[in-house]
Amino acid sequence: MALALETAADRLADRVELAQALFQGLPRGSRLAVFAFDARVEAALPPTDDAAAVDASLAAIQPGTGSPALHDALHAAIAALRELPARRKAVVLLASGRDGSSSRRLEDALAAAQAAVIPVFAVGPSDPPSALRRIARITGGAFATLEEASGFEIAGRIFGLQARGPVPGPGATGAGGTPTPAAVVSPAGGAAPAVPAIAAVTPTTGTAPGAVSRGWPPATLLAPLAAVAAASLAAIGIGLRRRRNPPRPRERRAPEGTVLMPYADQQPPARTRLLRVQPRLEVVAGGEAGRCWTLALPATIGRAADSDIVIEDSRVSAQHCRIREADGRCILEDLQSSNGSYVNGQRVRRHPLRGGDEIGLGGARLRFLEH
Repeated sequence: MALALETAADRLADRVELAQALFQGLPRGSRLAVFAFDARVEAALPPTDDAAAVDASLAAIQPGTGSPALHDALHAAIAALRELPARRKAVVLLASGRDGSSSRRLEDALAAAQAAVIPVFAVGPSDPPSALRRIARITGGAFATLEEASGFEIAGRIFGLQARGPVPGPGATGAGGTPTPAAVVSPAGGAAPAVPAIAAVTPTTGTAPGAVSRGWPPATLLAPLAAVAAASLAAIGIGLRRRRNPPRPRERRAPEGTVLMPYADQQPPARTRLLRVQPRLEVVAGGEAGRCWTLALPATIGRAADSDIVIEDSRVSAQHCRIREADGRCILEDLQSSNGSYVNGQRVRRHPLRGGDEIGLGGARLRFLEH
């Protein structure tokens, strides 16, 4: 795992404390790399499982100055994990969500994370710039506020991700000696606090490790019922039926790298509603001709780095327009842009889209496609 920690003086102590709890929640043998960043990015610690080295590295972090280079730090953390042979990888980003001095684009870091299947778990203020939520959503991670985040819970959710390759059973040892989540202990050797959310996000099984079996009830549970004959008979009858026909555990599956989190960025049903089509946008004219995006609705389009689709054109507003779903159709809405939004040559404020429609934004021309 790689930790990218912003060193701005505001809430630095809280970020360091959360990072320490996070490492304590990781299974023994897990390796952690630390990147501290302000206006520049410092590789504070290469990947290691040495608890003392991690503690010393976090304790040595000093408040930084200048506008944070968030995009550069995210890119460095992803690059550090990309070539490692671990079966589970993740980046934890503890930041304010602001960026002002990066030399790299956010889109490049997101593309690298998607290509390497590395989810980003972002933790920030309760009213962060939308970049933090967008980073987590696009990479398959999740966002939590600094006030509600738990280091042990984040560690549990990371190791609830589907591993690349066969997943050992609870308490077993994986490739390279990496334990499964059932073996979570603190670096000092004591038992770590329980992480109840691990089972809720494990995509390979529907039954939580350590859950009570649905087969024959243990005798110790039947003993208190012996005084009541009717209740005892009913319990025995139920137990016999279950033993003959044990219920099949319900299997919860999720796409690889997807984590189900009851965090602040959970979207309302309207955001996750399934369309009958899979919309895409293809650039047919402009600086990025030939580029194509698959849309996750609603999607904002604009020049700002935290837009879902970034168009680098000075004639495009920071938040130019939005495509959303309504009644099973895709709708384009202009967001009071300076130069307007056009569909098939006509300026529009709100317009339903059909496959083949051409959208004009500044000097860019995009074709709306449906599959």
